[in-house]
Amino acid sequence: MSKNEEAMDDFDVDKGLDDLGQRPKRRQKTKKKMLLKKAADDKVVVKVNSFGVHAGKEWTELTNYIGVLVRDHVSIVHDEWRHVKVKLKDEMWNHLKELFVLSDNSKKHVLATMSVAFRNFKSMLRNDFIYQHAHNLEKLALPPTEYKQISKKEWKLFVKKTFSEEFVEKSQKAKARRKKHKLNHRLGSTGYGGLLVKK
Repeated sequence: MSKNEEAMDDFDVDKGLDDLGQRPKRRQKTKKKMLLKKAADDKVVVKVNSFGVHAGKEWTELTNYIGVLVRDHVSIVHDEWRHVKVKLKDEMWNHLKELFVLSDNSKKHVLATMSVAFRNFKSMLRNDFIYQHAHNLEKLALPPTEYKQISKKEWKLFVKKTFSEEFVEKSQKAKARRKKHKLNHRLGSTGYGGLLVKK
């Protein structure tokens, strides 16, 4: 057991995932000002290019909104996206269809985008708010003020998991794999489909 993991042992994690897997019902739906102004019959049409790939500024808009949606509604205590309840994934998918014109064939792609957004959000939290204060437990006691949707209990569990031997080992293996990659993904939210459109 690492020193950081030992120091975090006083955190109550036994109740863990069961009561933290989903946001409280009282939390309002994620909203984005520009989308709120749109009428119900004025949805954003997400285009598909000749390669059958989502593309264009509408897809970028959807991708950005997905990031907000995932941050607000999916608990960071889930180790992986596949652990998130199907019911919650379906609720988010249905919410997106209220704002965007999406075919049912798009669901798999959209859920995959949610998965990436979830992973990126947790990675950002670790890099910007945990690793920088690894030797200052006082600063790790409370969640970042920028993300009020994260409860103290969720944050404590997330920090404890970050310093666990299991996660550290998994993280080191992932870093080693990335070093072997000769080409890095640099397409941003536009994605490969957007690149094809520009060409």
